Amino acid sequence: MDKGVVSAEIKANDRSGIEDSSEDDDSESSEEQVKKRGPFSPGRCALCFFGLPRSYESVVLPTIEKNILRPNAKYRCDVFVHFFDQATEAAGRYNDGGKIDPSHIYFLDGSVRKVYDEFNQARMNRSSMLPAVVQFVNDTDDTFITARRHQLKKYHNSRNEQGNQIYFPWKSNWKNSSMDNMIKQWHSINASFSLMESYGQSHSVRYERVAMLRNDVLYVTPIDIYLLDNLNKTIDYDNSHFVMPPFCRYPVNDRMIYGPYGAVRIWATQRFDLIEHRVRQAKDEGYEMHSERFLDSTVLPTMEALGYHRHMNPDVCFVRTRTNGIVMVNDCFAAGVTRGLVKENRRDIIIQALGRKCSKEITDRDDNTVFYLDCDNVGESTQLSKSESQDESVASNDASVETWKTQNRQMVDDSTESSQDDDSESSEEQVKKRGPFSPGRCALCFFGLPRSYESVVLPTIEKNILRPNAKYRCDVFVHFFDQATEAAGRYNDGGKIDPSHIYFLDGSVRKVYDEFNQARMNRSSMLPAVVQFVNDTDDTFITARRHQLKKYHNSRNEQGNQIYFPWKSNWKNSSMDNMIKQWHSINASFSLMESYGQSHSVRYERVAMLRNDVLYVTPIDIYLLDNLNKTIDYDNSHFVMPPFCRYPVNDRMIYGPYGAVRIWATQRFDLIEHRVRQAKDEGYEMHSERFLDSTVLPTMEALGYHRHMNPDVCFVRTRTNGIVMVNDCFAAGVTRGLVKENRRDIIIQALGRNCSEEITDKDDNTVFYLKC
Repeated sequence: MDKGVVSAEIKANDRSGIEDSSEDDDSESSEEQVKKRGPFSPGRCALCFFGLPRSYESVVLPTIEKNILRPNAKYRCDVFVHFFDQATEAAGRYNDGGKIDPSHIYFLDGSVRKVYDEFNQARMNRSSMLPAVVQFVNDTDDTFITARRHQLKKYHNSRNEQGNQIYFPWKSNWKNSSMDNMIKQWHSINASFSLMESYGQSHSVRYERVAMLRNDVLYVTPIDIYLLDNLNKTIDYDNSHFVMPPFCRYPVNDRMIYGPYGAVRIWATQRFDLIEHRVRQAKDEGYEMHSERFLDSTVLPTMEALGYHRHMNPDVCFVRTRTNGIVMVNDCFAAGVTRGLVKENRRDIIIQALGRKCSKEITDRDDNTVFYLDCDNVGESTQLSKSESQDESVASNDASVETWKTQNRQMVDDSTESSQDDDSESSEEQVKKRGPFSPGRCALCFFGLPRSYESVVLPTIEKNILRPNAKYRCDVFVHFFDQATEAAGRYNDGGKIDPSHIYFLDGSVRKVYDEFNQARMNRSSMLPAVVQFVNDTDDTFITARRHQLKKYHNSRNEQGNQIYFPWKSNWKNSSMDNMIKQWHSINASFSLMESYGQSHSVRYERVAMLRNDVLYVTPIDIYLLDNLNKTIDYDNSHFVMPPFCRYPVNDRMIYGPYGAVRIWATQRFDLIEHRVRQAKDEGYEMHSERFLDSTVLPTMEALGYHRHMNPDVCFVRTRTNGIVMVNDCFAAGVTRGLVKENRRDIIIQALGRNCSEEITDKDDNTVFYLKC
C-alpha cells in the first residue's frame, strides 16, 4: 500500500478516535446511547503510570500526549506515576540493555498541563475546571529489594515435597531475572495506585474511573478510558466494565487495564495476596506465578465476583520500548488481534503514531520471529554488552513453617459435647481416611474496646480460646482503644474502663502455653509465643478516619437520602461511629499480624478475629467446623462464623484461611464503595451484617473459600462494670444445646464464678443482663 494512503487513513482515524476495520461491529454507538440515556456524566478519573521509563522522552512521551492525554483531556483525569530511578538496565529476554535517564519522566508534568490548557482554550477557556494533579513517586533497586525481600526469597526458593518450585513458573521459559522483573512490575503497579489512593483520601477525592498504563510503551492507537471500543465509541455508561487490550493474550493481556476504581484496585493492589490463594489451590503446577495465567484464573474472577464485567477493546494497540529508542513491533499486528492492524503496515503505522521516522526493521538475533524498529533520534545512548544476569539461589534457612507443622502433628483436643445428633464426619473418621492432621502457623487477632476485661473477658479467653488452641501455638495480636470512659449508647449505660487490663493477656498466653508444654513432656523446642499490642486513642482514630466519618454521615443522593448511613434501621449517629471504630480496630489487629509476618518471614495459614469485649461461653477451636464431631477443616478452605445474631449473618467473629479472613478484616472500607455504587439496598447500605452478606462474603467465596457456620459457638457481649448481655445465643435453635432457661447457669459455668440474677433492660424488656 502507498505510504501516503496509510498516512491519510490514520489521520482520519485519529480524528474519530478509531482505526478502520473490515470487521462488522454491532455495538451500540455513543449517539444511540445518548438518545436512550441522556448526556454522559463521567466521574473523577485518574491515569496511573508504572514501570521503568525506557526511551521515555524520545519514544514514549510523544505518544502519551497524542493517544492518552488528548483523548482523555475532556475528563480532566489526575495523573500519578511510579517509576524506578535506575540509570542502566541489564540485558534480558528480547532486551540488550542500555542506559536510561529516569529524570525524563518528569517531562510528563509539562505535557499534562500543556494538553489540558489547550483543551480549555479550545472550549472557551473554562477556568473553573480543576487544575491538573500530577504526582510522582519512585524506588531505587535498594528500596525495592528492602520492600520485597521476603517475597523475592519466597517466590524463588519455595519448593513442594517433590522438590519442584511452588511459585516460580518453571514449566515456562522464564529465567530468574524474569521473575524479578515481574515482581518489580507488580510493585510499581501497586505503588502507582497507592499514590493515587493516598491523594484521594487526604483530599476527599473519590475516583470512579482509573487506568493503569505503562511507562515503557509506544501508544499506537488512542485510548479513551470511558470507551469500550473506538469504532462505535461505545461508552461504559454504568462504569461497570474493566477493559484490557486484545493482543498478547496468554490467555489474557497483563500489561494495561482501565475501568471502575473498585475493579482496578484489585488488579493493581491485590496480586501479592491473591497469589497465595492460587498457590494454595495448587491447580496449575509449574505455572502458578505465570502472570497472565494468574490474572485469568484468580485476579479477574475476583473482580467479576463483585459484579464488574471483563471486556476487551478490539481497537487498542501499543508496543514495548527498550533502551536506545528500540521498539518491539510484533505485539498487536498479527492478523485478527487489534482491529484493522496488519503486520505489512506496522512500520508505517508506528511512524504515524510517533510523528517521525524510524529506521528499518531489525530481526532479533536469538529469535527470528521477533522484530524491532530503531526510533531514537533525540540523543545517543551507549548499549551495554549482552550478558544474562546470573541469580544465585540462596538456600533458605527459614524452616519455621515445616518445623511448626512437625511440632504440631497431633490430633485436636476434646471440646464441648452436644445432645443433638450431627451427621458431619468425625475427626477420627477423617484421620482414618487422610492421616494425621498437620496445622499451619496460626494467629489469634483480638479487636475492640476492652470492657470489663480482667473481671469477665480474660477468664473466658483463657478457658475457651487459648486452651483449645494451645496445641497450635498460635501467635496473638491485639488492637484496642486506649479509652478510660464510655458514653451511654444502645443497650449500654456507659461507665469507666481500664484499658491497661488488656496487657494481662500476655501473661495468660504464656501461662496456658507453658502448661500445655509441660503436659506434653515439656517440649522446649517449640517456638516461643508472640504476643503484640497496638492501640488508638479517640484522637488518633479520628485523625485516621476523619474522611470516612464525614463521608459516611453526610453523603446524600439526589433525593436527599443518606447514601451510606443505614437510615431505615434504628441506628443513631453514635451507632455509625462505633461500627467504624470496630472496622478500624479489626483492620489494625490484622495489619499488626501481617506486619509481623512480613518482617519475620512467617506465613500464617489460619487466622481468627475475636472481640475484646465478650464472655466466651463455649470453646472455639479455630481448625474445627463443629464441636460435636470435632470435624477438622483439613483443607483450610472454610471461613467459619457464629450461628446466632444473623441479620442475615453474624459480623462479630470469624476464623478460617488467611486469604479469606484478610478480606473480612481489611477490605471493608474498599468494598463498601462497591456496594454503594451498586445502590441496591438503599437505607441499609452500611448496615454491617447486610453489607457482609451481600458483598464481603461473596468476595471471599469467589476465591474458592467456603462459608460455614459452627453450630456450637456462643459468646455474649460485655458492658462496663461487669455487665453481660445474655440474649445473644440462647434462643431456641441458635447455638446447639443452649436454651434460655439455663443461660445464667451456663454463663456462670463458663466464667467460673457466680453472677447475680438477671436484670431487664429499662428501655427494651426483651434484653437481659447479668451482673458478673
